[in-house]
Amino acid sequence: RRLGEIIHQHFTFAPDIDTPELFRMKSHMLDLIAMTVGRLQAVEATGSAYRASLLHRMKAFVEERLHDPRLDIRAVADKFRVSPRYVSQLFRDEATTFNGFTRQRRLERCRRLLELSRANGPSIGEIALIAGFGSQAYLNKAFKKAFGMTPGAYRRDFKRRAGD
Repeated sequence: RRLGEIIHQHFTFAPDIDTPELFRMKSHMLDLIAMTVGRLQAVEATGSAYRASLLHRMKAFVEERLHDPRLDIRAVADKFRVSPRYVSQLFRDEATTFNGFTRQRRLERCRRLLELSRANGPSIGEIALIAGFGSQAYLNKAFKKAFGMTPGAYRRDFKRRAGD
């Protein structure tokens, strides 16, 4: 109950705060709540509740920026004010890497775009750029490794199966 009162008090003046600053404050508040819950459950501040919250926010940050081919571990580390090594550890705890996670999310986005496209849909080169791959060649190589066929073959196969 006391925690709820504290949060309410902090955000009663929220209309006077700029949106980016308000977002930052809410983000920090979530970190504090995660640390508090962790401590109440006898978990240190660097324990699972805080790390899970931080990783969740990092993944959301990555999802919002998948289109940016310059997105890298350094950008995430800078955003959350941690070291790239710490970001790497968080992703490793989920049996993946930062680059592996980012590549997989980009490939899934491409796959969905290929399934949604019709005759006037984006070209494979455009899809590569939309999803944050630097080039169509890189998309082709990564897509074939992940799905066993090129994006063009996947699109044709999907259209055939869908009856288009």
